[in-house]
Amino acid sequence: MQFTLESLAASLGVELRGDGDVPVVSVGTLQNAGQGDLSFLANPKYRKYLPTTRACAVLLTEEYAAASPVPVLITDNPYLGYARAARLLYREPPLKAGVHPSALVNSAARVHRSARIEAHCVIKAGAEIGARVHLGPGCVIGPRVYIERNVTIGSDVLIKDAVILRNTRIEDGRQIVGEVVS
Repeated sequence: MQFTLESLAASLGVELRGDGDVPVVSVGTLQNAGQGDLSFLANPKYRKYLPTTRACAVLLTEEYAAASPVPVLITDNPYLGYARAARLLYREPPLKAGVHPSALVNSAARVHRSARIEAHCVIKAGAEIGARVHLGPGCVIGPRVYIERNVTIGSDVLIKDAVILRNTRIEDGRQIVGEVVS
């Protein structure tokens, strides 16, 4: 995604000093950032890179603002600000919903229409798959499994008698039996 410094500052709830129309498209380190990259300064040992940065802007504390040759975003916690900015700039593309033709979904299972079920998945009777769930290839979802929304499950995962809470990521090849996973 692309933001202007003004819109990024507003999204992060930080103070902007400098040109708010500058586009921000990525993040980078002080020493390696280039045009369109946002950087940050949190550790004093990296201050030496601030005067020569080619970043379009730097997230930093008030203490270092005057030394910056580029626009600044002032925050009490540059690490957190940088993490939040990266999350805004690198949003995952929307999930393309659907059930692969090779997947076997029992008619007594409930699968939300916005879920994506990849190749060779098996979903047994009594399973419930929530909104925006992504099941990777080869997953087996047994009965008495409830998967909340915004869950990403890697390939070849076996889940039986379990609850998977929202916004969870499960790595490839795991076996989950009789657990609540968050």
